[in-house]
Amino acid sequence: MNISIEGIPELEKALADKTSEMHGQLVEAVEEAARAVRDDARQLVPRDTGALHDGIGYTTDGPTAEIGVLDPTLHYGASVEFGTSKMPARPFMAPAGDLERARFVKRLKDAVR
Repeated sequence: MNISIEGIPELEKALADKTSEMHGQLVEAVEEAARAVRDDARQLVPRDTGALHDGIGYTTDGPTAEIGVLDPTLHYGASVEFGTSKMPARPFMAPAGDLERARFVKRLKDAVR
């Protein structure tokens, strides 16, 4: 008995194309999520001079993102987020992340469809 399967090269190409497309959609979903967390954090952060608000940002590298107070001169952002022995916590990053958590799952599901 001899079995022949045709179309394997075409199937491999189609799968490679789909993988590339899904990667691009994943990167886009991460970018959208990072932007949403940044925007939510900027709405939640206590404002005095506005420097901390303006210092909240994000960077992306493929399917990963760093979101937070990216300006190293704004080191007091951690004190605002977590509090100190003399000042209560006024979190803004953690709640922003929590707001995005459910939306991100939907973003990922939409990206792989």
